[in-house]
Amino acid sequence: MRLFLSVKLPPALHCAAEALQARLMPAIDDVKWAAPGQLHITLYFLGETQAGRLPALQAVLRGLEALPPLKLALCGAGAFPSSGRPQVLWCGVRDISGGLSVLYRRLGGLLREAGFSLEDSAPFQPHITLGRVKKSSQGQGAVLALGLEASAESEPEAASVVELVESRLSSAGPVYGVLARAELRGKP
Repeated sequence: MRLFLSVKLPPALHCAAEALQARLMPAIDDVKWAAPGQLHITLYFLGETQAGRLPALQAVLRGLEALPPLKLALCGAGAFPSSGRPQVLWCGVRDISGGLSVLYRRLGGLLREAGFSLEDSAPFQPHITLGRVKKSSQGQGAVLALGLEASAESEPEAASVVELVESRLSSAGPVYGVLARAELRGKP
């Protein structure tokens, strides 16, 4: 099973991310856009994982329930590695409560304790992937569209669900299925 752990977007943030994606679609060509129903904030990509590891992952999720809900806002759009050479188009996430970075570190610690190896190649940059560019030569269209959305921001919302998701690859794109979830219920 191909697995990842993510924060489920609350409805208002989900709608704001979909609206941003819809504004970018006509301006940037040759992009494989993420299905609107699949927008999320990835915490850790685990990759291929044996089904026998599911109980350990469910225990990891239970270890998060004492954390308080997050307070998040969407902030701007951009691209990895840069807007001049876009490969991944994203919507930024502002961690108003500081809880998202705490969640990320706690989850990483619990995963390591459970025997999962994690890549530590880049610092955590919370974002929502909106699409993946098929050609790397997008030029001025991408730069202009992303620049126009750089200051887009949503109202803050509480996010309280962390999900273990299976991603099945298909010719139409990935199909996601939620295998387990945790509700962040702690006091702020």
